[in-house]
Amino acid sequence: MESECLVGDYIYYEIQDKLIKLYVKDGITDHQICRFLLNDLIRYYRTICVDFEYKTCEQTKSWGDRNIKLMFSRKLMFFSGILIVAQTAQSTCSYKRDVLKHFINLTPIDRIIEICKEHADTALKLYSEFICCIGTEKIRGILNQTEMDRATHTEEFRKHKNRGHHFTWALSKLLTDTFDEGHPIHLALKF
Repeated sequence: MESECLVGDYIYYEIQDKLIKLYVKDGITDHQICRFLLNDLIRYYRTICVDFEYKTCEQTKSWGDRNIKLMFSRKLMFFSGILIVAQTAQSTCSYKRDVLKHFINLTPIDRIIEICKEHADTALKLYSEFICCIGTEKIRGILNQTEMDRATHTEEFRKHKNRGHHFTWALSKLLTDTFDEGHPIHLALKF
């Protein structure tokens, strides 16, 4: 989902097709979503979270900026993957593969826009604000200096942390606005 072909398009797309076929076996039924892919997405996201903890605690890398990025950039990528998997419900094996191939070649933002349409506005506005803020040296410097100890949390850090929570809520609402409560993605994310 985060790869890009630098050279050898043919080989890149051939490998991509093989990977998709591993996730969408011939015997998958129409009503099923691509659970194996969803499981790997969840595992990958959790690995990023564990890696964050390791890098900031064991390797003493900056905590504040990584924490905020985890709340925005990493979560956006994870969420866009959930949307792709949700798109595979109630469709043939061939269609599921086509859906995956189409969406994995888009950026996370483009995936969200194409799948969620105008419902995505609130979440993407919050993400855009994050990108603008993290792009300034002053704010990045403040976030780099922020440590895990809450006593070190500046007003600037708290503002971005709060926006991160609002972003999470917006993504959660976006999922339910895009896929009704009976959609299999909701059950798959719980169990």
